[in-house]
Amino acid sequence: EGVRAAIGRLARVPRAELCAELEAGLGSPQPARFLGWLEVSGALPRAGFYTDWQSGLDDSTMLKRLGSPEFDPEQRVLISEPVPGPTRRPSAVEGAREDAGAAIVSYSPKRLTVKTRSSEPGILLLNDRWHPDWKVTVDGQPAPLLRANFLMRGVAVGTGEHLVEYRFEPANRSLWVSFSALATGLVLMGVLVLAPRSSSTD
Repeated sequence: EGVRAAIGRLARVPRAELCAELEAGLGSPQPARFLGWLEVSGALPRAGFYTDWQSGLDDSTMLKRLGSPEFDPEQRVLISEPVPGPTRRPSAVEGAREDAGAAIVSYSPKRLTVKTRSSEPGILLLNDRWHPDWKVTVDGQPAPLLRANFLMRGVAVGTGEHLVEYRFEPANRSLWVSFSALATGLVLMGVLVLAPRSSSTD
């Protein structure tokens, strides 16, 4: 409970119903009815470190588990990509979770830095929208960008203290499209300017 969605209006929507709506819209050209503005009461912090996770989940399975009342988003994170999972007993996982932490060092629209600390390997969850043009490094070394909790950003981080940096770096394809459009426009202008004009006769 506690989820509100709005497209032109506000409506209270239980988490399970929201996830079911998203799942129903997978592969459909029609957007889900609740895809608009989401406001979650008791929201998670923007950055969090998790020592308990489940990975290798397809979208449908992930949405089912996110909507389950048994799922605790404060204790576990779900990952689309396969990541070796924790093998410790639950009490050990809980202890490592209490020792772990993540703090945002700097934040801007296209670049942000997070400092993590943990006595166990884990997943840094950044509650910002996932996009393939985001690149991530851990202590300056490139790392795979993970899709966490269906639409958030994640990255696997080892034990100890680490500095994680996210950078938004769009592919050059958009620049090539712009250059191509500009070149085409210049060619068309040249054709119009240099084209012979017929003289009018009385």
